Amino acid sequence: MAFLDGVPLAVEPTAIEQTLASLWQAPTEDGATPAATRLSLGTLVIVADAADGEELDAICRQISGRHPSRLVVALLGGEREAALTAAVAALCHLPQPGQPQVCSEIIVLRAGEGLAERLPGAILPLLLPDVLATLWWRRRQPPGHGLARDLASVMDRVLVDLAGSADPQATWREFDACPDCASRLTDLSWWRLSPWREGLAQCFDGQASAEALAAIEQIEVTDFEPLAAALLAAWIAGQLGWRPDSRPQPGETLWRRPDGGSARVRLGAGDQADGPRLTLAAPALGGEWLLQRWPGRPGALVLAAHCHEWCRLPAELPAPQPEAAGLALAALAAPSENAARARALAAAGWVLGWN
Repeated sequence: MAFLDGVPLAVEPTAIEQTLASLWQAPTEDGATPAATRLSLGTLVIVADAADGEELDAICRQISGRHPSRLVVALLGGEREAALTAAVAALCHLPQPGQPQVCSEIIVLRAGEGLAERLPGAILPLLLPDVLATLWWRRRQPPGHGLARDLASVMDRVLVDLAGSADPQATWREFDACPDCASRLTDLSWWRLSPWREGLAQCFDGQASAEALAAIEQIEVTDFEPLAAALLAAWIAGQLGWRPDSRPQPGETLWRRPDGGSARVRLGAGDQADGPRLTLAAPALGGEWLLQRWPGRPGALVLAAHCHEWCRLPAELPAPQPEAAGLALAALAAPSENAARARALAAAGWVLGWN
């Protein structure tokens, strides 16, 4: 059956559910019931530019293989008054030889910019009950209309990737202003930074970490994309119990430590030949902790540290850079709400002067 082979079938936008129900019940050419199991761990709604349709098809196939879901892809662009169209297909994978296929559903909606406000009415009835609903806003331009807020307001989590946005600040503000969205909003940079968080934790493993952590006074992040730099620094500051104080100049913020002392965060450009760097300093203890991704070693982080009379010689930590599908899968596998993540994103907005 073409549907189970992943061939898109055009359907009326108002009859998507009825069409899917009939397709799943339709027998194969020999009259047998299809040996496929429909499985949905959630609903993932992706809003993207029409030009990215082919790339998204590949991403959705990767996601469905590891996180079977109902995938609703809304592609915007083309003629301003173009009609709203829909197509459906099954994305099936064989978990193990001899077992039934496990299938996801993909629903692709296409509309011109002039019809964007009609999309919530087409998308919201497609959200599956009793499972998490996730919005992934993948458009380059800021939302600019009610579509983003209408969708975000009913989702369990909202994913953005501000590194690829034409105006990260405007996009962030649009979603940050959505009622009750702040705790559910996540930038995919959070998962790009996972190796850095893990590496930093290793730096403090078993080395009188409580005293060293309490003595840190400075964080410096260089040669990162701006939001990623702010997000990493804000996460560290939050874990150390620092509170935002002031922004004396661009790229520099002052924080108040739990003991009442002052701390400083610097973001900036360094020598690009050295690659992205994260440095923490505790001058009172003569301590410095360094994580660095060398240009010649894109799949690893180098860790080094010294404090008091001990030191850690440079060591490598495997840290491959995930692709878009891997980032989305990491987000889907994580809890929809996380206090540290939400606090870090809010503080990153303050670091960048976005709020």
